[in-house]
Amino acid sequence: MQRGTIVGKMEKVEKTKDIIDSFRARHPAGTYVLFDDFYAFKFRPVDRVRFIAGFGEMSWVKGKDFEEAKPDPVLSDVAKTKNAISHMNSDHADANLLIVNKFAQPRLPQPAQTCTILSIDSLGMDMLAISKDGRRLARVPFPKALSSASEVKDAIIGLTKAARL
Repeated sequence: MQRGTIVGKMEKVEKTKDIIDSFRARHPAGTYVLFDDFYAFKFRPVDRVRFIAGFGEMSWVKGKDFEEAKPDPVLSDVAKTKNAISHMNSDHADANLLIVNKFAQPRLPQPAQTCTILSIDSLGMDMLAISKDGRRLARVPFPKALSSASEVKDAIIGLTKAARL
């Protein structure tokens, strides 16, 4: 599971209606946001972020780079990506296997015998490949960055066709 630690200075800010509404949208049962002793804070500035992608995969991101980052257009559309992952894993396991064995980076030491898609973003897919020597996380990049989740289907079809060559 990916996670991060944000390092920086916190500043108390006014608890506005927009902040309350934003909080309630993410935490519908969070009525405590209305209490007088519930305060709102903002990072000013973010100094750095410790990003942990998984076991042995971690890095620091500079505060400036974090502040300038834009949301991934594919990851942002949770419903479409979740549906695509579910569909590929339940209906096209054979295509997943072809794709991971042909395009995984770095190359798998042993061909995968089974494979499932874990996540999809604008740059590619994270997959779990299982072979005789165990389980490995594998990354399959898309030939070009996607600008929306509606492009995922065509990108996977393209990878599947290319893997069959």
